[in-house]
Amino acid sequence: EQSKIEEEVRAELRHEVEGADKEMDVLEYHMRKYCDTDDIEATEFRKENAVDYGDSRTGLAGCDAGETITSPITPQIEEKSMNKVAAAVTEVFAARGAEGLVCGLPKNMDGTEGSRANKSRRFAQRLANTAGVPVVLWDERRTTVSAAAILADNDTFGAKRKERLDSVSAAVILESFLNWRAHHPDEEPPELVRPEA
Repeated sequence: EQSKIEEEVRAELRHEVEGADKEMDVLEYHMRKYCDTDDIEATEFRKENAVDYGDSRTGLAGCDAGETITSPITPQIEEKSMNKVAAAVTEVFAARGAEGLVCGLPKNMDGTEGSRANKSRRFAQRLANTAGVPVVLWDERRTTVSAAAILADNDTFGAKRKERLDSVSAAVILESFLNWRAHHPDEEPPELVRPEA
């Protein structure tokens, strides 16, 4: 079911950028269409923030109070220390008045978990402890591929792509989770990491 949701998310994101000028990348289009996230009031950007955690770069995305619009948050976090990344994410979380956190879980295509998934699990626990709120772990298989395709569709390559890829991936993760929750309003997410006492 999640694979179907991911396909719908990718189609929806592509549809949203169809009207964009070909010289404008997907992030600039989202910001101009919905609003400039640097100027938006924190009270308008609520609900969930998503995290695409990486060894060198971590992408963030947020959604509006109605959970209908997701937008990448830039610049990406460029820290290698897990503690520093958790602190930076928590700062953004607090500044935007968000109410929940979603962290991508990079499973293998066959559903098994390797070292990257284990590291993301450790990070999710660190983030939950730092932010003081539960963190949803969400299967992010094919997310990077979808994000790369979205950027490629908008002629975003090279260094510019590198600067945005993880944040767009976080937006895809968040879209996928929100779509799932819309169809399962009374269910707890499959994996929830709670702050340790």
